[in-house]
Amino acid sequence: MEIMIEHIETERCVLRKVSIEDAQAIFVSYAQDDEIVQYLSWSTHQSIDDTIAFMYRCIDRWGI
Repeated sequence: MEIMIEHIETERCVLRKVSIEDAQAIFVSYAQDDEIVQYLSWSTHQSIDDTIAFMYRCIDRWGI
């Protein structure tokens, strides 16, 4: 039996499964920033739709 941890919280950090409601914040904060995305495995998002599509892929793969 595999145990999936959905939420980890410390005094200074909260890690949780991504939600589509996070799309706007992710797009504005870093997904469209070339300087940040250069260190990631995906290309710069050109629109919020790119971020939403990426997030759906992440959510689909969460349980893999």
